[in-house]
Order: sequence, then C-alpha cells, then structure tokens
Amino acid sequence: AFVGYLKALLLFVSFFKKCVSFNETRAREIGHLLTPGRCKGIWRPDSLPGKCFGVNPIKEFLDLMDIKIYNYKQCRSLCCNLNERCTTWQYQNSSGTCFIQARAVRLGMEGSNTELWCDPFPPHTWNGYRIGERNNGLCTKGEELPNQCFGFGAEKMHPVTKARMNEKECEQMCCKDPTCDSWQEMPGRGCYYGQSGCHKGPIDGAYDGGRKCIPGFCGGLESKILKPKGTLVKDT
Repeated sequence: AFVGYLKALLLFVSFFKKCVSFNETRAREIGHLLTPGRCKGIWRPDSLPGKCFGVNPIKEFLDLMDIKIYNYKQCRSLCCNLNERCTTWQYQNSSGTCFIQARAVRLGMEGSNTELWCDPFPPHTWNGYRIGERNNGLCTKGEELPNQCFGFGAEKMHPVTKARMNEKECEQMCCKDPTCDSWQEMPGRGCYYGQSGCHKGPIDGAYDGGRKCIPGFCGGLESKILKPKGTLVKDT
C-alpha cells in the first residue's frame, strides 16, 4: 500500500511541476504581449471614439482569452505586439473589453476597400422611436430608441428645403414613408430613418482606439508616419 501511495505522490509532484512550469511560461508570454511595444512610429494620428463593426473581443481568441486587460494602454500594447494579427484596436472603458481586428478598418466617410467600419463619433443619447401604429396619416410612438441605430443609410434632408431636419420634422417624414419603421435625430448630426436593427439596453460606454499605418491603407500618410526599416521606437 505504501508503494502505491508513493507512486501516486510522485505522479502528483511531477504533474504539479509541469503545471507550475506551464504557468510560468504563459506568464512570460503574456508579459511580453502587454509590454509597451515598438509601434509608436506606425500608429495613425486619428482615434476611434465610436463603435467599430468587425472588431472582436480578445476573449473570442483561444490563445488570448486568458489575458486580462485593465486599460487602453494594455489593449494598444497587445495589438502592437500581435504584429500582423492586429491592425486595429479598441478599448471600451465601461466594460473593460479589448477588441482587435487583423484587417483594415475604415473610419467614418473614408473611401476604403473594406466593409469594416467605425463610427467617428462617441456614443450619445439620440431622440427617436419606432413607429407604433399608423392611422389616417398619423403615427403613434412605439419603443423609444436612445441608442444609435445603424443601417439607416445617409442623413435624410428635408424634401423641400433640402435643409437638415429637426426632431419633429424627422418624426413626420418617417410617418409619411410607409416603408419607415423607426427614426432617430440628434442636433448637429441630423435625421435618419427607415428600417434598421437597433441596439437595446444602456448607452454604450466611451471607446479608446487606434489603427496601425498599413502601406496602401494609411490615408496617404505612409511617408510621414512609417519609420525607415530598422528604426525601433518604444510605444507610449
């Protein structure tokens, strides 16, 4: 019995040592990924304050899901040290989530050969509702839509004056359009309406984010941003 106990104990010790060795190795790997990298010379000067579509939380990557990110600097360093696996990063302060994407992402009205897109504006509360019921040219208000809806297309201008519409005008134009099921308006941003899937729940928290300057996808700033080959600078 003692011999059997001793063998079991030796197996446990061996297994424990392997676990410790693996954890130490993984800790070094994570430390390397979160160490400020060598990307200061290749970040584009613009920021990504609004919601980006196509970026993925790191918890969706099997080899990254155990990494804890506590601030935007760590998220940026992770993107830097992932090299070609990450060209775009975002950190949402309210949820503490780090998002990354390997492919190029366009910002706002940029003309780029990619379907991945970032809203150039930080999250704000919108005026807007779904259409409740239509009756003799009048519409009732349905569900309130404080979160920004996406998919409405370009801003809708007044059909007569061609001017930017206010909240009341936006509501009226949506009501008159039989294909419109929801509308939104914000002073300074204008009127949007049509058919769209709208995000429910609390307003998204603010984002920090950035993009690497990729040759051919840097807004013509390649020669100003990219350092000569072999130049190494610390990320900050």
